Amino acid sequence: MLIPPILSPMKSHPQPCPRHWRKPTPRGYRPLFTLVALLCLLALPARAEMESALLHRLSTADLRGAKVSICVMDVRERDLLVEVHADRAMTPASNMKLVTTAAALDVLGEDFTFSTQLSLLGVQEAPAGDGLPALVVTGDGDPAFGSANVLEDAGYSVDQMVGWWLDAVEDTGLDQFGQLVIDDRVFEYSEQQRVHPTWPRNQLHRWYCAQVAGVNFFDNCFRVTASPTRTGQDAQLAIYPFGRAIIQTEMRLTTGRTDQWDIITRADSNRVTFRGTLRNKQTQYVAMHDPAIVFGELLKQELAKRGITVNEVVRPEGDQRIAEGKTLHKINTTLQAVLNRTNKDSMNLYAEALLKRMGFESTGSPGTFENGASAVRGYLAEHIDDPTLAASIQLTDGSGMSRNNKLSARALVEVLRIQATGDSFRPYLASLAQPGKPGSLRKRLHEEDDLTAELYAKTGTINHVSALSGYLIYPDAGPDGNARVLAFSILINGHGQGAARNVSAIKVRALQDELVKLMDQEVVGAAAP
Repeated sequence: MLIPPILSPMKSHPQPCPRHWRKPTPRGYRPLFTLVALLCLLALPARAEMESALLHRLSTADLRGAKVSICVMDVRERDLLVEVHADRAMTPASNMKLVTTAAALDVLGEDFTFSTQLSLLGVQEAPAGDGLPALVVTGDGDPAFGSANVLEDAGYSVDQMVGWWLDAVEDTGLDQFGQLVIDDRVFEYSEQQRVHPTWPRNQLHRWYCAQVAGVNFFDNCFRVTASPTRTGQDAQLAIYPFGRAIIQTEMRLTTGRTDQWDIITRADSNRVTFRGTLRNKQTQYVAMHDPAIVFGELLKQELAKRGITVNEVVRPEGDQRIAEGKTLHKINTTLQAVLNRTNKDSMNLYAEALLKRMGFESTGSPGTFENGASAVRGYLAEHIDDPTLAASIQLTDGSGMSRNNKLSARALVEVLRIQATGDSFRPYLASLAQPGKPGSLRKRLHEEDDLTAELYAKTGTINHVSALSGYLIYPDAGPDGNARVLAFSILINGHGQGAARNVSAIKVRALQDELVKLMDQEVVGAAAP
């Protein structure tokens, strides 16, 4: 949809307006829009009416002790329409990404581009001093480097991208290199910094706990496809894009009558054990150990197939200086592409890479969880008028995987308000999911007559935590032709445990959807003659 200016002018873009910024053709015939939309949607409901409607629905929801924090604001008027435990400190799960991406647009800038570079060092410049030239990969923390999804959106494949670099090396005419240097020092690369210490230790092999590196590749995961063979025999594994030369597998996975199998990994290696029984072909993504070096080993392996020898893959030590060298190739990724994967698809790796890149940008030192969090806190302190509200946001990581993150619905709505009234609203809004479209809202609130407004939102889910926050936008609803914007946050904690152990996550998500519909109905009802 085309987003009319709200309170302040937007930055201009030289590129054509992306599809999701254009105003869509109405879905089917909507009498409301046809007869009264532009005339009726001139006023928002009184606070008491919307809040009363939501409280009534909550009273019938039987949450059995699960905690709720809800806040709704009319952005134009800066008027709070709903406050239900709005200041209660809650675990936000992936709604923390709304804060991280807002800060990234401010700290890095809307036009920021990640750049990962391949360079050639001559014999005199090569750090090993072995009489051979060297190759250098210099990382920028780009989480989308070698991402199948991002490349596919641009019309390419992972194999094509790797091929560009192989071609660039082959074009030098050289066939032997002493070292392939992987310079990923834009981020601190210690074991303690690859995954956050508060993430669940028994889930670190899952894709959503992928390690965060200065050089990332293929979302820092192995894609493993397991296929059944004959009953009682080992299943067959296909590993992409690395193959078994890099991942070490131990097979205890046999073909059987059930799909009951799991994966065991070591924290300090890429040794993976597959065990259990497999009936049907299945694919899982396994987080890799030290992805920067894994990418180096992959590049070395693929160069060897072309008759080009690399003696060793190394990482520079500490403050070791690496010469600039001759640039052979660069891979660039726009901030918008990273924001989209962060919010629409809720990719934790992308949020953490943004966090650490902000840390590097702010300090000039390698990015860490700590200096990244400090950069976000600086953004909050600068832009939230109420210092107490800004300080109430406890930020531990950028993705929301940590249960130590805490914020209230009021604080999150304030961040949404700041974005809606700022110059970077377009890219921020474009990164959010919409009902019925690719992303985390694809199967929610997408029926034709569910909502009058256009919904842009972010989901959030970890065990016993469910969140839904974002915007309801009524285009051309104001007397001056500007959009009406409601910013909302619905945070629910504690379901599925204790007194609320029988309250399922499915029930909670359905309740959130109903509350969004109620907000929309109250807006429309208040505007009707």
